[in-house]
Amino acid sequence: MKKLVILPNDSSAGHFKFMVHNGNKIKPTEIYTKNNSVILSFNPNFTTDPVYNTKIATGIFVKRDEQRKIRPGIFHSLNNLNTDAYEAEKLQEILDYSEKNYPIDIWLDVKTISRINTVFLIKAITDINPSLAGRVNLYAYPHPIGEQSTETWQPALVKATEVTPHLVEKNNAIWHALTSNTPELATEIFSQERADEWTGQLLKRFLEELPERQSHLTRSERELLTIVNDASGLRFTDLCGLHHAKFNDDFINWMEIPAFLDELEIKELIEYGNRPNDSNLKEIVEQNIHDDFYAYHNVEIRITDKGRNVISGSQKASQNTSESETSTLSEKETPWLWDENEMRVVRAFHTSDK
Repeated sequence: MKKLVILPNDSSAGHFKFMVHNGNKIKPTEIYTKNNSVILSFNPNFTTDPVYNTKIATGIFVKRDEQRKIRPGIFHSLNNLNTDAYEAEKLQEILDYSEKNYPIDIWLDVKTISRINTVFLIKAITDINPSLAGRVNLYAYPHPIGEQSTETWQPALVKATEVTPHLVEKNNAIWHALTSNTPELATEIFSQERADEWTGQLLKRFLEELPERQSHLTRSERELLTIVNDASGLRFTDLCGLHHAKFNDDFINWMEIPAFLDELEIKELIEYGNRPNDSNLKEIVEQNIHDDFYAYHNVEIRITDKGRNVISGSQKASQNTSESETSTLSEKETPWLWDENEMRVVRAFHTSDK
């Protein structure tokens, strides 16, 4: 009976296949051989694009396909580089193995996208075959697996966990929290998690994508604005390179950055230069991704005075430049804020939060 081995991305799957197919005896990969294992990756965008709690696991991709047609603005990824159909096929392959009661090893690493995909996979696999609880194992590695080599791989750092019924119950609660319309359940679970547990770190990273209490910007927006502030006048491709170097947790990649920059421009925190037309940056990249790299390559991103004020802490992102004390956040826009200092979620309209 072949064991299914699921890695968090194509590069980590390729790394494992290399070790296995070359007879590498680096623990714990010595348990895998060409004949006893099937190695694949599963890497949908469950961080910056919407996630849904569907009855059938593959239904999440059907739901996202529907939403892309009627609400494209809620997706940060580029529509014409959407990999959902490809990932849906891989998910179906995983579920086929689940139905046959094959043992499954899921590997996750330090990156947020790996962690949320693990939560989804545990739910998908045990929903279709509850008896697999106990035949699914997690292997957590505290560094990006795809960036390791035979020289840097440290087997002593691998943490193995059996997927017990109790873990399945906790895991499903986390998935429900991540797909909820409010952050209340995620906050409740987060408050009970240990800071060094990957589940607690995952929930914290998602809560950080709420507007932060002081600036009214999400963590991803603050990271991008910080880069622009430090080197204003950056070309788009240079900014993407700096972001990857400084904030490489894979919560967002270069394909989602245009949508985040467009949101910062709408808030008047940045401005574009050398833009070929009046379209937003995401549309420009989508229209030219396959045939005219230079249409977006040289677009400049410059910080505005308001952006500098937000970085310095003298102004909130939701304020007009003429306002200094009162927030203009509306309850319909975002009723929750993340307090980084107190590590908790607060209501946006409480008088102490304005």
